[in-house]
Amino acid sequence: MKIRGNHSVKFDQGFIDKVRESSNIVDIIGQYTQLKTSSADQHLGLCPYPDHNEKTPSFSVSDSKQVYYCFGCKKTGNVFTFLRDIMGLSFPEAIEYLARRASIDLPKQPASQHQIQKQEKDKKEKELLKRINALASRVFVKNLQTQPEGSMVRDYIQSRGFSPEIIETFKIGYALPEWEHLAGTFKSKSVPMGSAEKLGLIKTSKNVEKSKTGFFDIMRGRLIFPIESPTGEVIGFGGRVVDPEDKPKYLNSPESPLFHKGKTFYGLYETAKFIRSADYSIVVEGYTDLIALYAAGIKNVVATLGTALTEDHAKLLKRYSKNVVVLFDGDQAGRVAAERSLPLLLKAGLYPKGFVLPEGNDPDDFLKEHGVKVLKEKLAKSPDLFQVVMSWHFKGFTGSATEKVTIVDKLAPYLAQASDRRLKSLYIRELQDRLGVDQKWLTQSLGAAGGFQADSGVAPKSHQNPVQKGNNYSPLEVVKIVNPPKAELYLLNLALKSPENLEAIKNSGVLEQFSHTKIAGLIIETHEKYLQNLNEFDNLTASLVDRVEPPEILNLQFQKQIADLKAGEERKLIDDCIRRVKQEALKRKSKELAYAIASAPTEREQKLEELRDLQKSKLIDFKDMNQE
Repeated sequence: MKIRGNHSVKFDQGFIDKVRESSNIVDIIGQYTQLKTSSADQHLGLCPYPDHNEKTPSFSVSDSKQVYYCFGCKKTGNVFTFLRDIMGLSFPEAIEYLARRASIDLPKQPASQHQIQKQEKDKKEKELLKRINALASRVFVKNLQTQPEGSMVRDYIQSRGFSPEIIETFKIGYALPEWEHLAGTFKSKSVPMGSAEKLGLIKTSKNVEKSKTGFFDIMRGRLIFPIESPTGEVIGFGGRVVDPEDKPKYLNSPESPLFHKGKTFYGLYETAKFIRSADYSIVVEGYTDLIALYAAGIKNVVATLGTALTEDHAKLLKRYSKNVVVLFDGDQAGRVAAERSLPLLLKAGLYPKGFVLPEGNDPDDFLKEHGVKVLKEKLAKSPDLFQVVMSWHFKGFTGSATEKVTIVDKLAPYLAQASDRRLKSLYIRELQDRLGVDQKWLTQSLGAAGGFQADSGVAPKSHQNPVQKGNNYSPLEVVKIVNPPKAELYLLNLALKSPENLEAIKNSGVLEQFSHTKIAGLIIETHEKYLQNLNEFDNLTASLVDRVEPPEILNLQFQKQIADLKAGEERKLIDDCIRRVKQEALKRKSKELAYAIASAPTEREQKLEELRDLQKSKLIDFKDMNQE
């Protein structure tokens, strides 16, 4: 099995295992919830999943097996699934993130010497730029912390209702109004000034004689909002003036090797886990809009960065959920932004809904005027964005022929972009009803206006395990377990609990009699992997989590009915499960023979003999049970 990460780097299973084994899941999860040692192997804490609010710790992390399990919400997984759910990372991104964290070099693809040198140069430059941004962020945070009460920036923060918790969560800082404060800090710490200039933090001063550093700060007298990557690295900054006389009102970092506005959302690092939990994202226009919603408890939100929504934005949203609500200001600019986003979201295969605020309102205004409960209701009941846009074009509609043609011309390009043919078909029917025209005319008119033929509504063919082109890797081969027999499921979990159990179950001969061959295959595969490295038994459960669907079937080993068993009780449970599997196998065989006797008279005597032998073996088995 090979997985591709960014830049076409291949990750084979050996590298994946190496990264997982070098990453302590207790340390990773400990960043999100406080874990306390409950036994030699188990750590217990409050569940970090945002859709599970609990007061009594029920989230268990196994140090030896490197997996987690919540007794409350039943979520389970390994370090990769945790990063996927909480940070929103794809599988290859999680591998790269953990490899960097553990100082493991990524495997290199065959390349020319020139390409290798360029890759190394680019990598070193990005690492330097990240360190410079991190330093700048710390400077901005310290600046804000030292501002006295009554200062202009403190008054602005108070007027916006930013709590200390919000400021800490989003690492909000302040750029002093001085011309060379940040430049002076860089100079004193021997930061390469050209690299800092590339990030848009400073600029070469024309007045060299009066300048102490030869540079001046770009961000001055502004509240600073660090822009972070999905893994929490500062890749850029947004600055908002606190003095209404200063211009421009908002200022973002320029494009750089780290920062691309059209591919980045503000706040995603903090909100990804809430988007996954809610199964929909809310898109707003700016940092303060996002913070207003987050502070009110609506946390599944992202913000664009002074730019229109792009195709890359839409693809990024789809990684977390296909459902999205665009929430834009009620002015003309907000309406234009909402309408421009519609074809991009439909093209990406998303299900966009829309709520445009009353004119003159931004999210903060709406919250102050109507309250969070009303806004949540509005968001929950948001109509499809296509319906919102369509209603704008039907405003003042009188039913004239020219109006109908005009509306078709306006809406056809949006429908042409819809990649989900089922959704497109339903939208066309709605448009047909609103226009009061027959289907043939609308189909022909849409084809003429939008350059496409209306679909019949047949659902697109589904592809199992589609290749995600954006990440350039082939997904793991997933083993789907549907309706597993209880005894076989117990034996899988018992086999993963200890090497002794695994050997006993594998050598019992019972696997050949499993009705669920995929479960038997998992046990065989686990045994083969164990034999390759006898010291790595505890990692076997973690290696299966990525491949088994649903992963919750591996949870039984952590639950009381198995976890609390003594050695003798555990062995008895294994024997009972083996016996139950064999009994069920005999029953299946009996039914098969009975069917064969009825359907093949020429083989009747032979099949009857087999059936009599089978019934004898069943009697012997039941006698053994009674003796025990």
